[in-house]
Amino acid sequence: MHINSSPKTLKTANLLGAVAGLVNNRLEEELKVHPNANSTASAALNVIGMFGVCSIGQLAKGLCLSHSAMVRLTEKMELSGWVSRLAGEDKRVVNLELTVSGKKHLRDVLDTRLGTLKPIVSKLSATHQKQLEKILSLLIEDSVR
Repeated sequence: MHINSSPKTLKTANLLGAVAGLVNNRLEEELKVHPNANSTASAALNVIGMFGVCSIGQLAKGLCLSHSAMVRLTEKMELSGWVSRLAGEDKRVVNLELTVSGKKHLRDVLDTRLGTLKPIVSKLSATHQKQLEKILSLLIEDSVR
């Protein structure tokens, strides 16, 4: 962000950062039920669950991680029994899919996420919730392209 940004943009960015920190802290507290469980692992499981199969490279890009960090996270998720590796279209690509245990863990994560975030979102009117959904969808779509 540039210092020349408008005060309104700076305030919006600051508020977004504050809310993101609050949400992240609450989710980290609730999801830390396993030594390898954290918000990054949960996000990775969520992405794999949405797409069925996902490469380590795609996950690294979508989660804004280096390839080596994603490989380390993959190893932890494998040790936990949440993912299994599949051969990719060539020998350099490794795909991941959720195991039965990974699917169960993802359901637990999503239930916990909903339980943690519902009290925050429910403070908004229905109209504000729809507006927030549209804004968040735009931000998410932009980050994975």
